[in-house]
Amino acid sequence: MPRRRPKMQKSAFFPHVLMAVWALLIAASFPVAQMISPQIDAAGLTSLRFLLAALLFLPWLAWRGELSLPQRSETLRYAVLATLLVAYFWALFHTLKHSSALNAGMLYTLTPALSAGLSFFLLREKPGARLMLGMGAGLLGALWVLLHSTPAGALRWQPADALFVAGCACMAGHGVLSRLFRPQLPQQRSAAFITFWVLLLGGLAMLGLTLLLQDGVLDWGRLQGSEWGALLYLTLGATCLSFWLTQYGIKRLGPTVVMSYSYLTPALVLLLNFLFWQRPAPGAALPGVALSLLAPLLLARVRSA
Repeated sequence: MPRRRPKMQKSAFFPHVLMAVWALLIAASFPVAQMISPQIDAAGLTSLRFLLAALLFLPWLAWRGELSLPQRSETLRYAVLATLLVAYFWALFHTLKHSSALNAGMLYTLTPALSAGLSFFLLREKPGARLMLGMGAGLLGALWVLLHSTPAGALRWQPADALFVAGCACMAGHGVLSRLFRPQLPQQRSAAFITFWVLLLGGLAMLGLTLLLQDGVLDWGRLQGSEWGALLYLTLGATCLSFWLTQYGIKRLGPTVVMSYSYLTPALVLLLNFLFWQRPAPGAALPGVALSLLAPLLLARVRSA
């Protein structure tokens, strides 16, 4: 029995490692999304992204023998989850047209708190001391980085930011309802199967909305060169993989812990800016980076569900 203990500890720690990867994918999506958001309507971009991501799941599901139609009751739940995701991403791309990635990153830090509140009311989950400490360190670190890595006066409230606050509430609701719906789904349903149907239903709904709003005309052809590369990343990394990781993490850690890893986002954005665009982080932002890195260490001590 004592020899098996390290394996158990490793398996309990592994979901937290994946959530750190999830946070990195989310961090990269903000600057990448801003590259292409001026070129294409937010609804059109979201529909294209969702449909391409769903298409990429098909070979995996076929190989695993999971390619089948969901039951009617399942479909309704997947449609609810898809609606919340579509609302979030539409709000994100619309906001980035009229505001900044910095504002979006700042407002996104509201998501874990919103998730904790919804989890308390819908799931009757009370956050423990370790989770609260992790959330507190993450929130302080994220806000510190955001406030000390931008020129004075650059962070200003824009009218479009209110829309993104609503979008963050939808993202928090998606996580909580994913956990709430999970016991109501057939036991054999994998995270990949759930993600595929959520993406497919969301993509089709957003495609219909796009055609309605644009008189049957799609502007996907306006994307050129590197913008298609950016869309490829948003499809593979920030949609396929990150959505799968979300389902995986929610099942094992709960929605509040998963959303709390988003507090790493501002620090990771600074790291990506340094690695890929040679933009060093301001010295004043480094204490916030340290706090942000403390958060996952505290969250990793939260037990798996």
